[in-house]
Amino acid sequence: GNVPPPEEYQEATVLMMDVVGYTVTCASRPPSEVAKWMCGVHSIIDDLLEKYHIRKLETRGDSCFCVAGTGYVHNDLSSTQMTRMTKFATQANKRLREEWDTQIRVGIATGNVTVAYIGTHQFAPLVCAYGSTCDLAAKLETQGHPGLVRLAPRAALRLCDEREGWDSDKILRSTNDLRDARDVPAVWFDGGLDSFVQMYGPQRDIAQQTISSPMASLRRLWSNDSMREMMGGSSCGTSPP
Repeated sequence: GNVPPPEEYQEATVLMMDVVGYTVTCASRPPSEVAKWMCGVHSIIDDLLEKYHIRKLETRGDSCFCVAGTGYVHNDLSSTQMTRMTKFATQANKRLREEWDTQIRVGIATGNVTVAYIGTHQFAPLVCAYGSTCDLAAKLETQGHPGLVRLAPRAALRLCDEREGWDSDKILRSTNDLRDARDVPAVWFDGGLDSFVQMYGPQRDIAQQTISSPMASLRRLWSNDSMREMMGGSSCGTSPP
């Protein structure tokens, strides 16, 4: 049949997630055990996606790629996209650790996203997400830490905008864990503490410092345009709709 036209979103939130130690476990366990494990993991993820009204774009092996703020699913409101996404990540961290002794890495970015349907010979077209926001979320995930959420600065500012009583002074930019040129500026968030935190290797402290830059300068510095210049290119995730 006809393939739907691409969907353009100026402000959507993308989350990339994968399981820590998945490759090692696959090499050391029978496939039937891995399959049971992944079924349990993705069952929890699907429950939480429904609870927080988030659109799933792709599931592949141990990874999950989803987006909020598109209005595609019921109650996926743009005004609460970052709040719901961080709650989803926090609960996924908690439940997967408690129920499956599984840790995850999570990266979240906010910005322009294009969702497109790619026609195939399958029963339904594949859904693809394009743009530097997807690229950034993927890079943040690879640099993530179990139990924490790694946010793009623009996503952190969006969270402050959505949360009553929060402002940019609650953000602490994690610059001292940028080890080489491949790392990107980011903010750590601890959902258990409901706070931005500073990473010092395996240690972390609740962020108490403030950012001296005025709000306007901060937003310019951490805009998605700046991220695009640093990252270059774009990425794509695919899944059945």
